[in-house]
Amino acid sequence: MEPALDDNGAVRVSLDRAARWRAAGASLVVFVAEPGGPGGKVEIPAGLDVRMGTAVPRRLRWMLLVGTARLALLARGADVLVSGREVGVGLLEARAAGWVSRRPVAVTVQSRPDVAISAYVGPRLRGVTRRALARADLAVCVATGMVPALTEIGLPAERVRTVTNGVDLDRLLAAAKQAPEVVLPPGRSIVGCGRLHRQKGFDLLVRAHAMARDAGAPAHHLVIVGDGPDRAALEELAGELGVADTVVFTGFVENPHAIISRAEVFVLPSRWEGYPLALVEAVCCATPSIAAACVSGPDEVLDGGRFGELVPAEDEGALGAALARHLHDPKPLRERAALGASEARVRFDPARAARAHLELLEEVVGRPWHARGRRAGAVSGPDASSAPGWRRRLNRTG
Repeated sequence: MEPALDDNGAVRVSLDRAARWRAAGASLVVFVAEPGGPGGKVEIPAGLDVRMGTAVPRRLRWMLLVGTARLALLARGADVLVSGREVGVGLLEARAAGWVSRRPVAVTVQSRPDVAISAYVGPRLRGVTRRALARADLAVCVATGMVPALTEIGLPAERVRTVTNGVDLDRLLAAAKQAPEVVLPPGRSIVGCGRLHRQKGFDLLVRAHAMARDAGAPAHHLVIVGDGPDRAALEELAGELGVADTVVFTGFVENPHAIISRAEVFVLPSRWEGYPLALVEAVCCATPSIAAACVSGPDEVLDGGRFGELVPAEDEGALGAALARHLHDPKPLRERAALGASEARVRFDPARAARAHLELLEEVVGRPWHARGRRAGAVSGPDASSAPGWRRRLNRTG
């Protein structure tokens, strides 16, 4: 279940996992709550069965009612429901449909749930979102730093697991070799990429860029790839700081890898993250990288600083100093970037991640029903002997 198919890292992870599970022999449906916003739509892997909860945007109450009813009908033929997000209408529909159909619900946690609930969920739905997470039969975190936030919400620790994200390295490198969709400024460029929202910390990056210039760093531009609600404020900030002529906003682009791979340095200044795919992709492209050590993800992606530099979160001064150091002497970060790229194929293998995630779903399906937190005798769902499990089903289908 996904809330929409807007092009972002979380949706790409969900669709990649779904495609790999299907290739392994699993029968599945991708259920999407609503069409989504006006931004770019993600490419859907060939062969996936995608169903829409509603064909056009509707009011939330109507969308939840109709979407849950349609999902519950599908769920009766399923072994498990998987919400691809820790917040949003997809999670709420999955929780409700799981209750109606008496099927276990797993959640892929792609960002810190406490912060995500505060930032993206309206006050009236925060309580029900927390309860939906706390009652999940399985939570699969994409980074270990998210685990404490889930247990604080009330989810038992034995239901929480971690499977880090991966990327299709060959496809990524092929995309990186293509010509950029936009004209890049001449000379050296700092590149940031993501949704223009407070979470991503691009205001900190603009300030750090201005500080680096004021500190006498070699000439360079800042290129910010992406779009979002904070774009106008960021453009105004660049003007206030006197760096509007050296900051380029590209807007949404289909292939950001062609820009990231050509960067002098890639910067992830986020205030919070999950397991940031943009940073993973920069490492895979051997692009020197600097990231804020926010909770969670960047420290794991950069392996504690082996593959790039980590600076304190929400510290534009430290970020500006790191930019100036690299622009004056790029050799240390380039060496770390080369090391990261040499280990990328094993460390960020998406097939390994999909297999590990599928095995966790198999465990949930194979457990006795009462062990998933249900009241014994209150439901007529499968038990340990009747539930075939993913492995037996895959064996029967070859």
